[in-house]
Amino acid sequence: MIVMKFGGTSVADRAAIERLVSIVRAARQAAIQPESPDWRGPVVVVSALGGATDRLLGLAAEAGSGDVAGALEHVEALRARHLEVAKVITEPAERAAVEAFIRHELDELARLPR
Repeated sequence: MIVMKFGGTSVADRAAIERLVSIVRAARQAAIQPESPDWRGPVVVVSALGGATDRLLGLAAEAGSGDVAGALEHVEALRARHLEVAKVITEPAERAAVEAFIRHELDELARLPR
């Protein structure tokens, strides 16, 4: 079994995600070959987009100091970044579902500092 873990700069933006997808597709294609000892394909683990953890920490610090506007700026930056990266999804229904999920989760996050 191959476990592929991506995080930080390897998931920093849309171009990085597209490279990641190519790497995973190549590993998957290799795994499904008849001579492959492990036909299950790779297990993919993805952590936060590069810089997202720092944004979340900044959001927490702003909210903790009572700067709601500053905290909400971090939320909106996270929203924009994740929606931009979601454009890598080419199937319209799947992209719409992911975008709806991103919006929902970040709407929930935006409620916290208030």
